[in-house]
Amino acid sequence: MTALRYNTPRLGLTLAVCGLSLFAASQWPAGTANSLRADDLPRSVSELAKQTRQIALQVPGGHLMGAPKYGVGYTGAMSDGTPAPKIIVDGDDRIYLAYNDGQSNARVLRLNAKLKLEREVLQIKGRRMADAIGHDDGFVLLLTEFDEEPKRNYVHRNHHTAHIERYDENGRAVFRTRIVGTREYKKEGDQGVDTTFGTFGLAYVEDRDAFAAYFSTYRRWDDGVTHQSEYLAFVDEDSGERKIQEGTKDRPEGFSWNVSHSFRPRFVYDGERLVMATAGDAYPRGFVVQTFANNRSQRKVPIKIAKAKPGETYQYVPVSTGDLFARDGRALVARDSAGNRQSYDIALIPVDDGKIGRPRFLTNTARDRERIPRLVPLDEKGDALLVLWMNDRGPAKRKWTPAMKDMRLEAAIVDLRGRTLAEPARFGSSQQLQMRGAARTFRLPDGRVGWVNDAHGAAEYLDIVVIGKASGGDSDDELPLTPNPNPDSENENESEV
Repeated sequence: MTALRYNTPRLGLTLAVCGLSLFAASQWPAGTANSLRADDLPRSVSELAKQTRQIALQVPGGHLMGAPKYGVGYTGAMSDGTPAPKIIVDGDDRIYLAYNDGQSNARVLRLNAKLKLEREVLQIKGRRMADAIGHDDGFVLLLTEFDEEPKRNYVHRNHHTAHIERYDENGRAVFRTRIVGTREYKKEGDQGVDTTFGTFGLAYVEDRDAFAAYFSTYRRWDDGVTHQSEYLAFVDEDSGERKIQEGTKDRPEGFSWNVSHSFRPRFVYDGERLVMATAGDAYPRGFVVQTFANNRSQRKVPIKIAKAKPGETYQYVPVSTGDLFARDGRALVARDSAGNRQSYDIALIPVDDGKIGRPRFLTNTARDRERIPRLVPLDEKGDALLVLWMNDRGPAKRKWTPAMKDMRLEAAIVDLRGRTLAEPARFGSSQQLQMRGAARTFRLPDGRVGWVNDAHGAAEYLDIVVIGKASGGDSDDELPLTPNPNPDSENENESEV
């Protein structure tokens, strides 16, 4: 068995991970054992990988990644690229799959507990799903509206406007709200969405009875130049109306401009405030962690990046935002960085009651490039978090835009403070598991976790990667497409804009 070697600075030695149990129960942080089901938690990454399976799901209309002619890119450090499919769960434990079909149209499917297709509940032509969350008796979508312009060998899609739309369990609209958009940037103040370098996020903010959208934006300024930053908006959960700042008549909560330029902005709600993270290349230049509550924000730049070297564009900022996870006023921010490092390493930044802590590095490798970490809770309270990332071992010249064929999946387990519970190791090598840089993780009502892989090259299928012991004992066979038991609902819930 080949050992995966990681330098572990705090121990002053090199750890060889050979699929053995890496820590005993006594090594869990104080207070953790009482809130975790110790018998169910894995004691190593390799043990967890053994509980992993893939389910092939045929999807109506294919999916947007399709079967690329020249292979699949991981997506660059500056962008999520094409939004990835996402499994979401509503307040009544109904499971949905939100994705974009081969024509960029948003679709939502209803799945059963075994992740088999029950029926399609929604198709929206002319709008692409950028993010999705479950809520009460349905789901909420963050969408980008686009126009199509046929070219010689392809169709150009101009994504110009962001929308938040809420639907019930049957795909009937509760509200549809336009946030911001413009088709052209001709005059000062014209503002729209950035899907070239764009990342889009959606969250429910309970203390405001609102949904929040956080995403990349373009705006034309008084210098005649269209610049890029980020946008934060709040809408009422019932009416969909924009939330207005207290003491003003018409000033929306949130902001229309912040870090510039802003790459891969991500956020999470910790129960009291939003915790936000992004990489900036100018104002400021570095990795930015920010909190936002009561229309006030506090910002910290835990990693500052030097100016670009000769031959590099000023946009070269060797740090990428990963996932964020939060509960009960505490959060953990995951990201990668090559700033002042031998290569790209994974680091975790704790945020406790709005106070932004110092980074904890999870990896320390000389040549491997660990990129864009994702977080998913292994237990109900989130005391143990699975960290997943792809390790780029391709040519150095491709470090800015790595290819999936040169990468392999790795993982570790940490607590909410970023302390290591299971050391980094290769994950699911026998199954050739992979995840794109834009992949979104999920947690099912029965405790299983995973993500949806759309980077395998088959246009008609999505692979649902599931970690944990499944109830019902399904096989890993391909799951056939099942007809909609209520065909009359298909046309009713198909909208065109």
